[in-house]
Amino acid sequence: AAAVILGPAVPVARAAPDDVVCVRVAHDDCTLTADSLDAALNTSSKLVYLGPGTYDGTFGSGARVQLVGIGSPVIRGNIQLSGQAVVVRNLTVTGELAVGPGDAKLDDLDLAYLTVERSTCRGRGLTLKYGLSANGGNVKLISTLISSSNPFTINGGAQITTAYSA
Repeated sequence: AAAVILGPAVPVARAAPDDVVCVRVAHDDCTLTADSLDAALNTSSKLVYLGPGTYDGTFGSGARVQLVGIGSPVIRGNIQLSGQAVVVRNLTVTGELAVGPGDAKLDDLDLAYLTVERSTCRGRGLTLKYGLSANGGNVKLISTLISSSNPFTINGGAQITTAYSA
């Protein structure tokens, strides 16, 4: 197997919004390398590539961020993203993914549970093991599998729509 050689970790506290932070992965767009997901999310960078492996803990960001998994990363714990225009793609989260308030776009995720708080959220290709809780806002789920027998908890006038494709 070929070894992936990553550049030295750069102090991500100096990240600018146009920087791309990579964690455990080499990518052509990367301008900074972070030692951990927590460090990457606590920058002003708007794009974080998360490489293969398991990330244990509770993570969060109140900033606008795109979190993109490469090589099947698994977050074993919870993650809360409360910034505007949040995008999350290609991850497994064994705990809860919480988004909002703000817009969220979710693609190709395997989640234990999704919480949407006063958000306009669009999800495509999701697998939800235990379901979804929505408090206010609008949620549109496309080509989503929910394996819970009691999949939705809806409060605050939230609206949920589902479709096979769009």
